[in-house]
Order: sequence, then C-alpha cells, then structure tokens
Amino acid sequence: MKIGIFIGNVYHTYSVAVLGAMERFAAERGITLYIFGCFETPEKKFLHAEGEKSIIYIQDLDMLDGIVIAGDTLGKFGMKDALLDRIRREANCPVVCLRERQDAYYNVLLDNINDMYEMTHHFIQEHGFRDICFVTGIMSMRDARERLEGYQKAMEEAGLIVSEDMIFYGNYWMNQAAQIVDRFTCDRGKLPQAIICSNDYEAISVCMELKRRGIRVPEDICVSGFDDLTEEFDPDISLSTMAIPYQQMAQRALETVCMLAEGRSVSRFQKLRGQMRLRHSCGCCRDALPEQTDNCTNGKFRYMAKKCIYMTADFESALNEEECMKWAGWHVDRLGAENCFICLGHTDSPKSEENLSQGRYLRLYLNEQREPVLTCIPIPDKRLLPDAYLPMLEKRTNLFLPLHFNNEVYGYCIFQMRPGEIRAIDEQFEFFCLNLGNTLKNNQMYRELFSVKDVMQMYLKDPLTDIYNRRGFERKLPEICDISQKMGVKLAVVSIDMDGLKYINDHFGHLTGDKSLVSFAHCLCGALHEHEFCARMGGDEFEAVLLLDSENRKQRFEQELAHRLACENAQIEQDYDIDASVGICEVEENNTLMEYFRLADEKMYRIKRSKKNCRE
Repeated sequence: MKIGIFIGNVYHTYSVAVLGAMERFAAERGITLYIFGCFETPEKKFLHAEGEKSIIYIQDLDMLDGIVIAGDTLGKFGMKDALLDRIRREANCPVVCLRERQDAYYNVLLDNINDMYEMTHHFIQEHGFRDICFVTGIMSMRDARERLEGYQKAMEEAGLIVSEDMIFYGNYWMNQAAQIVDRFTCDRGKLPQAIICSNDYEAISVCMELKRRGIRVPEDICVSGFDDLTEEFDPDISLSTMAIPYQQMAQRALETVCMLAEGRSVSRFQKLRGQMRLRHSCGCCRDALPEQTDNCTNGKFRYMAKKCIYMTADFESALNEEECMKWAGWHVDRLGAENCFICLGHTDSPKSEENLSQGRYLRLYLNEQREPVLTCIPIPDKRLLPDAYLPMLEKRTNLFLPLHFNNEVYGYCIFQMRPGEIRAIDEQFEFFCLNLGNTLKNNQMYRELFSVKDVMQMYLKDPLTDIYNRRGFERKLPEICDISQKMGVKLAVVSIDMDGLKYINDHFGHLTGDKSLVSFAHCLCGALHEHEFCARMGGDEFEAVLLLDSENRKQRFEQELAHRLACENAQIEQDYDIDASVGICEVEENNTLMEYFRLADEKMYRIKRSKKNCRE
C-alpha cells in the first residue's frame, strides 16, 4: 500500500512528531510512505515559494492508495489551495486531512474550542483572574477561529466582558511580539493578569519580549500557549500550554486511510482532545524551571553552522553538474541519510505539473556500501525513479524534497533515513537542498555564458602555462588524497622554484621570461605520472604532488625533470638556462598535508640558497 503525505516545515516540532509516528505505524503495517515535504518560506519570497510548491506536482496521484494532508503547514503562498485543487481533479483514493478541516474529505482534528476553553477556565477558576487578554492565530484558518471561540466561551460563562482591546489578531509566528506587548501594556494603560496565545510560538516570543522590557513572568503577568512545542528559545521559559496528541493524530490519520481503502465505514470528522501542561509561565509549578541547556544547544548549533559553511564552500567550487553531484554525494553521507536519490529534469519554471512529470533523470544514489554513485538514467513518465530502482522505495519511509533556485525547478531529492530516524531531519537538509539548487543555477549560467572548457580555463588554469593555478591545485588535492588511499600508497609534495626568471626578464625581456615559464611548465608536466599534477602558484613558484607507487619515485621525478630541462636548454639560442630548485617531502598523514608543504618549501629554499652561495 502506498500512501502520500503532503506536509510543510518538515523539521519543525509538529511535523517531526507527525512524521515519526507515521513512520512507526507504516513500518508495522508494511506500508510505503511517500512524504512530499517542503520548508518554511520567508515572507515576500514569492519566487522561492513557487519552487517549494513544485513538490506537490512530482507524484502522479492515481499511483497512490491514500493521501494525508497536513494543510495548516502548507498555508502560505497558495500551496495548500493548489494541492487541494489538484487532488480534487486527479485523486481517486481516500483523502484524510490532518488538524485542518476540509469538508470534502475525511478529517482528524483537534477539539480546539474545548481545549482553549479549558486553558482559559484554568486562569479564571484556579488563579481567579478577570483581566485576561488573547492573541489569535491567522483568522482565515478555522482552528484560529475555534481557539478564539473557546476563549470567548469561557470568559462569557464567567460573566467577564471581552473588549476589543483585549484581543490581538496574530499570525501564529514570533515576529509580532513587540506589537502584542505594546497593545496589552502601553495602549491599555495597565498590565493584564494573563495573556493567552493561540500557539507556543506566539507565547514564547511574548515571554521573551516581556523579559526584555523588565516585566516578569509569572510574577507580573502570566502567559500560556497552545501545542506544547519543544523548541528551547530561552532556557528560563517554562511554558504552560495545551499538549496536542500529535502521535495519536498521525496514527489515526493512517488508520483512517487504511480502513477506507478496505471499504470500511469511518466517521468523517474525528476529534481528539489535548491535555493541559501547567508550568511556570502561568504561576503553576513555580519551581519547575527547565534545566540550563543553552550551552549544549548553542554548541549544537555552532557545530551545525560550521558544517553548513563548509558545505556552501564545497558547492560553490563546483563548475559543472558532474562536480555538483560529487559534492552532493559527499555531503549526503554526512547528513546521516541511509540512502538518497537525486533526480533532475527540466530547468524551466513549472507553471503546472507538466515540467516535473517527464524528462527526468536519476543522477545520484548511494550503493550498498553507502558510496555515492553518479549516473544518468532516464526516469519513465509518471515514475519517481527508473523502474529498476522503484523496489528500493517499497515498504520504506521516503522523504521527497524539492530542488530549485527561486521558481526555476531542477528536480527533487528522495531521502531514506534509517528506521526510526526520520526525526533526525533538521536544518542541514534544507541547507543541502538550497546549496544544491543554487549550484545548479550557477552551472546553468556557466553553460549559457561560456563553454565548460572556457570556465575551467578562467577559474582553474593559469592562462600563461595552461597548468593549474592555486584554485585548481586546491581543488585537486582532495582527489589525489582519495586516490592514494584507494591505491594504498603515500604521497609526496614538491615545492619548486624556477631559477633565474628575474635574470631572464631583466636581460631578455618579459616576453622571453613568459616563454621560459611555459617551457618550464611543459617540462614539469612531462616528469609527472598518471594522477599526479602540478600548479603554478604565482610568479616563478610551482607545486606538485607525487604518488609514491615505487621506492625511487622521488628520485625518478627529479631526474626526469632535470633531463627534460637539459633538453630544453639545448634548444635555447640565447645566453640563459632554465633551471629549478626542488624540495620534496614525503607525507606521513594526509590530514596534516599542509604542514608537509611547508617542510618542502623549507627544503627547496635551502637548496636555492646553496646554489646562490656556490655562484657567488
């Protein structure tokens, strides 16, 4: 059985809890899950939102046995409406909506009215509060209207009048805290006894803003949220909230799909109740402050930020799609995914699903040893992978994420995590997809502006000698390290100075000096074996890397270079010779490679000084 899950904000607490519960349920039942996910889109990023929206078009809906929609995670930029319209036109399977009601389909919902009534009643009954303000969610959403209704119902039953200045119409996010606190403190001329928020994001941001202004929670004002999210924004905030049974909701949604597929009768609207979690922010459990975990959390995010910075640098160095895929394979392994498929296709902005349902290719996957395999296998129309690879998706949880730059869509990734680890999806996956999409865009621009050869020449090659420049040398180093490890041989690094370049320039002109540099580079290349390489680092300075695949490789290199230079000098008709000072250092540990370059430099300069002393 194949069930498609459409969900946004895939690493936010709600989505992670839902996906974790669905993964367990599906594993127990042998169900194949196709999770079509996307990330939070910042305000005003309309083009980026169009790219994220592409995820709803990649699956041919008549291939699914059931669909679950987390509609309230897809509300921005018309994504949910586009998905519902497509389902209405094309889906022939049971559809279940999670947490957000859609009358045309089956629904697993929260009892928002009674849950918010219970939270408000707690402030009235247990704390004796009468001045209680309320922050709504997005009022175009049914759950926001229901939570407001629950608050109003409790206030009305207690005989408390709700005036307009006691309600702030919010947006379920953290960017309105200053406005909320201004409204309920400055504009009213007095502090309310409590502020009830429609979700935890609003409540946490309000607590942080009150703290910034020197207003104490709960001593001066009490605050509560809704959803029981676990993000630790401030270790001093212990938030009273309404815990939502996410796992039960997710399981119920999949159970409903299975029952409907079997032809069994199911209630069209199923409601689940939350449970109050009374903590410090409402004045209950005053001693129950959370542990001070901010150092651990900060350390985790510093480590993640560092990984993301290096990831960006790696992708920026890719000048073509092949190099881009190599770096993608390298970083997929470090994301912790058990397998990953990268599928690319049309690069034009899709106006509908057509551009993403045909002309696609599998470009990368991981083999059984979790090594990246680069390939280019056509994907048949209406398939997610080539037919030979489709069995690898069966009875697994498969997370599909879009690859795009703004509204230019390139394809999608399919991530398979180890059993029980779908909850490990985090910001790094978004960063990976962003970097991959940006790099594919850059590669596209390179193709349009230049040929690949032209780009390589400009970026990686020294224009005079046509050997690698410093950038090219740095790009080749990781490759030869991998080769040496696979061959089981050591490396040697070589520091080389072309002797007498200043003399040639001063006495015979810079054109002759340039010609001598070209000749020197030609001799240097001729002394290298397969996989070895050299680069002009600047002026008369060169570097090379050797594979020590024979006992006398270092000596043979020096002999071959000297022989080729002698042959070259024999053909020079003017009164100068091309010579070199060479320092070679054998590498004991690849991970300290740069230290050996320094040692090779020192050897080379000692030789250079000894030559100069002999001439004097």
